[in-house]
Amino acid sequence: MDLDEIKKNSQMIRKFCELDKFKKLKEENNKQYEDTLMSIFKSFYEKYPAIFRAVIRGHDLNILNMMIEMKKKINNGEIDRKKAEIYMGEQLAEKFLYPVIGKDSVDVDKKKKDMENFLNRKE
Repeated sequence: MDLDEIKKNSQMIRKFCELDKFKKLKEENNKQYEDTLMSIFKSFYEKYPAIFRAVIRGHDLNILNMMIEMKKKINNGEIDRKKAEIYMGEQLAEKFLYPVIGKDSVDVDKKKKDMENFLNRKE
């Protein structure tokens, strides 16, 4: 899996999706929109169908990019898998969970500090 290639292609596909031609097609016929993009980016779609669908459906690419960066750090030995998983979980919780349950029930600043300390410690 070439992580830089995934990132680059995801960004390129997203740019196609933002073209007026494709925005209009999506509004008029979503299935044709997806099928058209699948045929244009067939190789990427066949290798990474879930990523492809997330990109063309407008999901947040920042999450994908964060995951790619964590995977790179794991591959380069900069961080171990467990720390990366905890970091990702915390980032996702801040984005999706804490806004729902309220920040009052979680000391977010303490969680961030604890997370930074955890990620920066040497084992």
